[in-house]
Amino acid sequence: MEPFLFKRGVVLGVILLFIMGCWMPGLTGTSLMKNNQSISLQGMSDKSGEKPVITCVAFGKTRDISQDVILTQEDAAIIFNMIEELKLAMTRYPFSEKTQSLKIAFVNLLNQKGLIPQGVSTETYLSLLTPSWVKRLQQSGYHSSVPRPATNLGICALCSMGSSGSGMLIPLFLLPRPRLAMFWLGNGVTIAANLITGRGYAAQGAQTGLTVGFMGIGLSYALPGFTYYGCIGYALFAATAAENLQYYPLNTAPVISDISPANGQQNVSLSVSELQFRIEDADLDLMTYQVTTSPFIGGGSGVLKTNGIYSIPIHGLETSTQYTWSVEVSDGKDTTVGEYTFTTVLAAPIISNPLPKNNAQFVPIWTSNVSFNLMDYQGDLMNWTVETQPDVGSGTMNGVANGRYSVVLSGLEYFTNYTWFVNVTDGVYWMRRAFVFRTASEGTLVFEPNDDTGIHHSSPNDNYGDENEVTIRNEYGAGSGSGYAWDGLIYFDISDLPTNASIQYAYLQVYYYAWKDTNPAGRTLRLYPVTSIWQEEIVTWNTQPTYAPQSTSLAIVPSSTGIWMEWDVTADVQAFCSGTSPNYGWKITDEVPWNKSNIPIARFYTKEQGGYIPMLIVGFES
Repeated sequence: MEPFLFKRGVVLGVILLFIMGCWMPGLTGTSLMKNNQSISLQGMSDKSGEKPVITCVAFGKTRDISQDVILTQEDAAIIFNMIEELKLAMTRYPFSEKTQSLKIAFVNLLNQKGLIPQGVSTETYLSLLTPSWVKRLQQSGYHSSVPRPATNLGICALCSMGSSGSGMLIPLFLLPRPRLAMFWLGNGVTIAANLITGRGYAAQGAQTGLTVGFMGIGLSYALPGFTYYGCIGYALFAATAAENLQYYPLNTAPVISDISPANGQQNVSLSVSELQFRIEDADLDLMTYQVTTSPFIGGGSGVLKTNGIYSIPIHGLETSTQYTWSVEVSDGKDTTVGEYTFTTVLAAPIISNPLPKNNAQFVPIWTSNVSFNLMDYQGDLMNWTVETQPDVGSGTMNGVANGRYSVVLSGLEYFTNYTWFVNVTDGVYWMRRAFVFRTASEGTLVFEPNDDTGIHHSSPNDNYGDENEVTIRNEYGAGSGSGYAWDGLIYFDISDLPTNASIQYAYLQVYYYAWKDTNPAGRTLRLYPVTSIWQEEIVTWNTQPTYAPQSTSLAIVPSSTGIWMEWDVTADVQAFCSGTSPNYGWKITDEVPWNKSNIPIARFYTKEQGGYIPMLIVGFES
C-alpha cells in the first residue's frame, strides 16, 4: 500500500508543479534553466574536451532504456536538427510517407552514434515512434472536430508532439513500465497536433509543459552555460503554457464583401433605406459585427452570427452628400474593418456635355448652335432658358424630361469670346452653368478627323476603328523589332480650304490623357504622311497603308497627362492644298527602340470619345 501512495503523491506533485508553472512560464523557465545549467557544468559535459554528454531515454517500454554517449558538438547538432525536422513532420503530417521515412532515418542515426544500447534493436526504438494505436487511427481515417485550446495555454489530446529548447526535461517516471508523465521547463518551441482532427498548437518562448501517457524518445545534453533538450513522440494528453501561443491551422480573419451601396457609388437615391453587406469566416467561426455611419444616418450590431448577408436600417439621407460607413467584424480572434463611402443624388437638375465645350478655341463662325444635356435624377419635369453674351441667340422650354437640347446661333464673328448661360429648374431646385468659347480668327479653319484609329503589330488582323482611344507604343527591339509596335492613323478632309490658299500655319493637335506600363514623358512621336487610301472601319496592321520614308514632324510627350500634344504640319497641308502631294492623312509612331520590358504606352482620345477629339487648325490666306 505504501508504494502506491508514494506513486500517487509523486503524480499529484508533478501536476501541481505544472499548474504553478502555467501561471508564470517565463519566470519558472528562466530560474529552473539556470539551476539546470549549473548542474550540467558539473555532471553533463566532458571536462577534458568539453564535449557534450548526450543522454538518450526511451519512454514507453516495460524496462528502462537509456544510454549516455560523449559526442562532438557537430554530431549533437545533427541529432537535434533532425529532432526539429521530425517534430514538425509528426505534428503536421503524422501519417505521411515522408514522416515515416524521417522516423527510420532518425532511429538509424541514433544507432550510428551509439545512443541505442547494445542488445536493443532499432526496431524497438522505431516502434516507440509508430505505436500500434497510431496505426489503427491512420487506418480508420476518422475525422471530427473538437474545441480549440484556450488562449496562452495549449492543450491537445491523443496527439503527436515534439518539444525542444534550452532548459530541463524531466522524465520523472522512468520505472519499468510505460511512462505516465513527462515534464519540461525552459525556453524553446513545442508543437502538438491531434491525430484525429489535425488541430493543435505551437508554443514558443519561456514555457512549461506536461504530457501524460507519453511514448517516444527524449534527448538532453549540456554544454558550459546551458542545457538543451528535445523529445518527439505521442501522448494521450499534452499541455503547454508559454509566452507566445498560436493555434493551427492558423485562424482565418473574417471577410467583408458584397457592399451595398457599392463603395464610392455616386448618385445614390434618397429612398435607400438600409446598408447591406456580407460577412464570411472560412473557419466557420461565429462572428460579431458593428456598423457606424458619418454623418450619422443609423448604425447597428450583431452578435454570434454565421456566414451570410446582413443589413442595418438608415434614415435621413440628404441630397448631394457623401456618407462614410464602416463595418467592424470579429470572430473572437481576428478583427476585420472595412470603410466605405457613397454620395447621394443631386436634387437639382444637372447640366452636362456642352458643345462647343467650355473654353473651346478656334470655333468656326459658321457654328449653328449650342447644345447641352439635362438630367434630373428624381425624374421631375424641368424648365430651362439659354442666354448668350454677346447676344447671338437664346431659347427657352418648359416641362421637358431628361435629354439633349439646343439653341440656334447666328451672327458669330471672327476671333471673339462668347459666353452662354444655361438656367434650369425642376420647380424646387435651380441649377445655373456658364460656358465660354472663342471663335477662330479670319482665315482660320478648324477640322475634326474623318478617320482615326490604331493598328497593333501584336494583333495584326484586328481592327480598332470603333475605339475611343489610340495607343502609341514602340516596337521594343532594335533592328527587326519584337512585334510590339502600336501606331496611330489619322485623316482630315480639308477640301474646304481654297485651292489657291497660302497656308500660314497648320497644327495637328491630339489630347494626351493617359499612359501605361512606363511613363513615356520625353519620348519622341513622329508623323509620316500616308501615301495610300485606308478606312478606319477595316484597316489592320497587315492591311495598313503605305507612308512616306521620311517623317515631316515630331512632338515630345509631355511630363504630365491632360495636355494637348501638337505637331507642326504646315508644309504637309500646303502640299495637300496645292496638289503636289495627295492627302491621306498621317501615321503617328514611336520608333526609338526601348529594348527592355514595360514599354511606354501613350494614350490619346479619338473622335469616338465625343470630347477632346483631335483637331487640325489651319491658318491661310487666299
